[in-house]
Amino acid sequence: MIPNTFIQSSCDILGATADGLSGSEIATMCAAYSFDFGVDIPYSSLPFPQDGSVPNKRTALKKNLDKFTPEQQFKIIKELCELEKFKGNSKVKDLKLKLITRFGHLNRELDAVNEILIDETKHWLHDYPDALTLYESALLKFKNNAFERNLLDDLRLSLELLLKNILNNQKSLENQTW
Repeated sequence: MIPNTFIQSSCDILGATADGLSGSEIATMCAAYSFDFGVDIPYSSLPFPQDGSVPNKRTALKKNLDKFTPEQQFKIIKELCELEKFKGNSKVKDLKLKLITRFGHLNRELDAVNEILIDETKHWLHDYPDALTLYESALLKFKNNAFERNLLDDLRLSLELLLKNILNNQKSLENQTW
């Protein structure tokens, strides 16, 4: 189970006034999840009631999330964190990391890939853009189950470029010495 305080904090971050989801986005996305999971939610369209039952969009998101199971809440929050609009948002990135770290056991779509490790690797490769680009290319191929041979080549070349940068030489991976 995801504690109520975590769900509330998630809604506060994802529905923040300045850089969060709009009321329309919350209603639309929640309605889509409601349809996918067959769950009845209280706020699936705009305008939200003006009777005081939902004072703001964060409350609407919270009341909607409360209707889903913990596994569904995990999936919804994770996917909302991954929206393009939150790409540079450090609070959302931190939220996703906490979600995966604390409640990763609720992830029913868990592949053989550790998402925390992927995010940490991206963080450490940030100062090495050539290696990061190849690493992200490999991840994209993995997620789409495509070009498995190229995926491995991208990972190997990413490691090679990283070592060349760190060791300040131009040797191929197999010719690197310690």
